[in-house]
Amino acid sequence: MERRSLQRTVFRCPLCGSHTFAAVEITLRSGARFTADFYHCTECSLHFVHPDRFMRAIDKAPARERRRSAALV
Repeated sequence: MERRSLQRTVFRCPLCGSHTFAAVEITLRSGARFTADFYHCTECSLHFVHPDRFMRAIDKAPARERRRSAALV
């Protein structure tokens, strides 16, 4: 299985403050494993699709909107 380079962008989780994320890996009942097309914060339950787009959306949001917009991206 090919490993993706995960830290292509500066990441700061708006929920927990973590600076790391990883691609979601899924194991099927058959034992087969694959890497999904989305990512997760390594410290909390936040999931997102595009790390670069996600951080741009968070950075552009006013401070009071950041928690709400994090759930929408």
